[in-house]
Formats: sequence, C-alpha cells, structure tokens
Amino acid sequence: MLALILAASIGQYPESKGDLARHDLCFALAVEESIARESATEIPEPYRSMIGLLGVPAWKERENSSSKLLAAFMADPLAARWLFWGRKSPDPEIASRCNGVLRRLYRCGSCHGTGNSGATSNYQCWDCSGAGTAWPFSWLD
Repeated sequence: MLALILAASIGQYPESKGDLARHDLCFALAVEESIARESATEIPEPYRSMIGLLGVPAWKERENSSSKLLAAFMADPLAARWLFWGRKSPDPEIASRCNGVLRRLYRCGSCHGTGNSGATSNYQCWDCSGAGTAWPFSWLD
C-alpha cells in the first residue's frame, strides 16, 4: 500500500522549468513543421536572406549571419518560428546552423546554459542532462 501511495505521489510531482520549456518547444516545432508541410507560405524577408546566408561557402559570412540571426530573434522572439523552417533545409549547413541558433536562444532555465548543477561543476544539470539548453533536438531530428 505504501508503495502505491509513493508511486502516486511521484507521478504528481510538478514538472521543472526545463521540462515545461522542452514541452513548449516540442509543441512549437510540431506546429511549424505541420504548417510548413501544408501551406505555400515562405519565410519572409529579412529572415529568408539571413537563413540563406548560413549556407554560403565563406565561413566568416556564415558566422556573421548566425550572429545576426541570434540578435534578430532576441529582439523579436516570435520570429524564431522561421528557424524551425530552416532546420528542414536540404542544405545540411543551413539546417545545422538553424538548430545551433535555436540551442543558443533557448538556454536551460535551471543551469542558465552552463550544463552544471548548482555551485559546483561536479554534477550535470538535472533538467537539461548537461546540455545547457532546453532545445532537445539535433539538426538530424
């Protein structure tokens, strides 16, 4: 009986901030991928050109574009939806860099991006499993 009560109470334990952020991001990803498949909408300017520059041959230009995208999405968080679309680019460099910007945008709320738990660096963060981000996907997902 005690084991049943313990199991029931553990099941009702509230989710952490990191879990909630991951669930929100998973939902946003599913919505955007669904819209991208079913509509003729394209990424608006200036985001289309910035995302397109992520695949140019010059690495300095790609790094510069990544920084500009990060700054643009910090100023307008609702525009991050276009990064979800960029993750599905046939160019692996664009998909990888869009995923990297998403990882930098959505830092773990518990460890603030360090990946470490508490004041010591001996243990990894419980919420993000040491990744330092609430974004749980790689560009291959």
